[in-house]
Amino acid sequence: MRTILFRFDYGPKIGFGHFSRCSVLAEKFIKRGYRCILLTNKYQTNKKYNKIFYKIVNLKKINFFKEENQIIEIYKKFNCKYLIIDKLTFNLKSQKILKKNKIKWLQFIGKINSKCIAHQIICSIPYKAKEINKFDKLNDQKFFIGKNYSILRDQFFKKKKIKTLKKILICFGGGDDRGSIIFILKSIIPNIGDYNINLLIGDNPGSKKIYQWIKNKNLKRKIKILKDKKNVADYIDESQFAICSGGTITHEINSRGKKMIILSLVENQKFQGEKWKNFNNYYLGSFSKNNLLKIKNKLKNYFSILKNSKATKFKKRSNKFLEKIIHNAIKK
Repeated sequence: MRTILFRFDYGPKIGFGHFSRCSVLAEKFIKRGYRCILLTNKYQTNKKYNKIFYKIVNLKKINFFKEENQIIEIYKKFNCKYLIIDKLTFNLKSQKILKKNKIKWLQFIGKINSKCIAHQIICSIPYKAKEINKFDKLNDQKFFIGKNYSILRDQFFKKKKIKTLKKILICFGGGDDRGSIIFILKSIIPNIGDYNINLLIGDNPGSKKIYQWIKNKNLKRKIKILKDKKNVADYIDESQFAICSGGTITHEINSRGKKMIILSLVENQKFQGEKWKNFNNYYLGSFSKNNLLKIKNKLKNYFSILKNSKATKFKKRSNKFLEKIIHNAIKK
């Protein structure tokens, strides 16, 4: 059977953004009669992942720094037709080895100046148009650069049907928030006024502390905790604006036309957080002990601006570019 190989990692510590966007691609391939295999260093798997990926192969630790060898091994063993790589780092030397073995692949990159020789390239960082025009590509490469090429679930491309209310969305991804949620709540509650909060959380190790803090402060009516909700777009739609981490959630919020106050939790979110300022969003910086006072002062200012601003107009986006990506991958 025709097979597509995916290479990405996921989990509470690094988040689930890689899984989210790759599962969208996988489902597109499955509809066209392909099966999908995942090569990952994540040793625990969820049943829902097995519904999408026909087989999940654990990356051998011995090959962790030379993983291109195992990619090639799995690619050939299952007679794969195409490869999808969604990793923070996959160096040029490794890419050249893949090319030497006649493997065609799509690669997600974190910056447009990253060295990449993949057949297709996706970089959804919110660059300005003039920055995108400077991107230097090879003659045979297909590239998709900018915020309009973020791969999201279908719900984020639907028409808006829910009215915007006096609500604020807070979401720090599907994994470990590193204590940022309680910090944010402590900072904004004194100035919350008549607004309520939609708090989206997922597989967060700090969930119990968050629940307990809200209970102790008697804020259950003010803060609605939404755990592992599927209809995320609806909660974004009813919110005036959002306070969030700098990962995939920023693209989901942007797709619904909402402004953001962004706080990066990990290194790879810093650059994207900065770039969202290109589109009238606010960036607090990196969440660290040495930076808390500066973040708190910025948050107070940005929170006041967005709380007193008018709701932005919603403009429906298209995900038709996904069809081009799939077509480029499967054409002979």
